[in-house]
Amino acid sequence: MSDRFKNAYTGEKLILAFDYSAELAAGETVTGTPTVEITVTDGVDPAPDALKNGLAEIVAGGVVLQPNDPLVADVDYRLKVLADTSNPLKRLACVGKLYVES
Repeated sequence: MSDRFKNAYTGEKLILAFDYSAELAAGETVTGTPTVEITVTDGVDPAPDALKNGLAEIVAGGVVLQPNDPLVADVDYRLKVLADTSNPLKRLACVGKLYVES
């Protein structure tokens, strides 16, 4: 799944939701500790992981929340969240794109 989030602003703190529910079979859940990889697709940020403002958290319904604190303006980020499921043969990815402006 890939999503474009609404633009963020520097100084704003927000929580992005990555919804896996459509990819889970009946009875499956998201488990473990999701990993979040952040890359810059446009603009310059020498430390894109600094966008994270805490760890990703699993909430009910197959949703992973990632808190963020945008510090660098004029940057387009790609956030890839990998999450294990209760099915040991299934690991899911969600990708979100976030543009930060001043």
